[in-house]
Amino acid sequence: MSLKLAIGLTVFLLAGCLGAESVRGEGYSFFLDAPAGWVLDKSMASDAEADAVLYPQGTTYQNAPSVLYVSVAVKGDGFKDLKDLLGQDEDSARQQNPKFHVQNGVVLQTRLKKSASLYLFLGFKDGTAQAVAYVEEADVVVAFTLSSSNEQILREDLPALQETVDSYEFIGKTDDGLEDGD
Repeated sequence: MSLKLAIGLTVFLLAGCLGAESVRGEGYSFFLDAPAGWVLDKSMASDAEADAVLYPQGTTYQNAPSVLYVSVAVKGDGFKDLKDLLGQDEDSARQQNPKFHVQNGVVLQTRLKKSASLYLFLGFKDGTAQAVAYVEEADVVVAFTLSSSNEQILREDLPALQETVDSYEFIGKTDDGLEDGD
C-alpha cells in the first residue's frame, strides 16, 4: 500500500468517526461538517450550483435567512489563482450593485490549519449580504459563501461559517487512489 493511499484512508476513517461528510466533485474531494444547529444538504447542491448547501435546522434551503454554499472552482477555468478569482468576484458584483463594497475579515483556519481568507461583500441592491472564505488548494479554490437576507443576520451567522471552515479537510484529487464512492 502506498504512503499516499494509507494517509488518505486514515483521514477518511478519522473524518467518518467525527461525523464529517464526504463531498466529491470532478477531480477533488473533501470532508465537511455542519455546524451546530445547521443541516448539510448535498441533495440541494445542484439546485444551488454548489458542492454542498447548509442552512439552519428548522428552515429549508428556500426560506432560510442565511444559507451557506460550499463551491469549488478549478484553477485554469477562467482564473489562475485566488487573487484573480477574488478580483473577478468583486468586479462582477460591482457591475450590478453601485453601492457594493468589500471588507476584509479575519483569516480563518481549517481543521488542518490551512488559511482561509474571509471577505464581507456588502451593499447589494436587494439588501442581502455575503461573507466568503476562500481556501486555495493546489488545483482548486474552495469558496465558503454565507449568504444572508441582511447584514445583521450575516454577522449573527458568521460563527456557522467559521465552524464550517474549521471542519473542512481537503483530501485531494479523486484520482489519487481514493475510491470515488461513499
